[in-house]
Amino acid sequence: MKKIILQSLIPEDATQLFELVHRDRKHLVTYFPISTSAMKSLATTEQYIQSLNRKTETKIGYTFGIKTQESGDLIGLLFIKNIDWSVPKAEIAYFIDAQVSGKGIMTNAVHLLLKYSFEQLKMERIYARIAPENIGSQRVAINNGLRLEGTMRNDFRTKSGELLDVHCFGILKKEFEERKK
Repeated sequence: MKKIILQSLIPEDATQLFELVHRDRKHLVTYFPISTSAMKSLATTEQYIQSLNRKTETKIGYTFGIKTQESGDLIGLLFIKNIDWSVPKAEIAYFIDAQVSGKGIMTNAVHLLLKYSFEQLKMERIYARIAPENIGSQRVAINNGLRLEGTMRNDFRTKSGELLDVHCFGILKKEFEERKK
């Protein structure tokens, strides 16, 4: 398995990010309609990175690029979003280049994201909303200790306007810490 690092996106990542999204746009548009709409060209991808960094500065969202340690190539994205600081809790979302999918890289990346969420951001609960047919993403969640908490019916609208059910997976800080022992 490739060794990876998680890094905040910088303007110089725009070309690789645009190419990553462009290669798998047909698949990503269903689950990441806002992101794919925002990255229709290199210029809009640069603007999208700026908007993500503003969210980080204001603590309303965090985005990390998944990069290979040896080459620094951008191979995926991780999001911490829908943050509720009063609990505190947040939703995570993620995608990886289809060319490296199924190799355990995303499982490792989500583990690092959970560690950051619980240790640095002091979250008490992390959840992921995953389409029932997205078995790979569900496997990543389960491999990281997230448990299926239920199905939310008609809870996600695609770019085409279709309403989809989503499975909600969650993990508590204490459950994450137990897994480390």
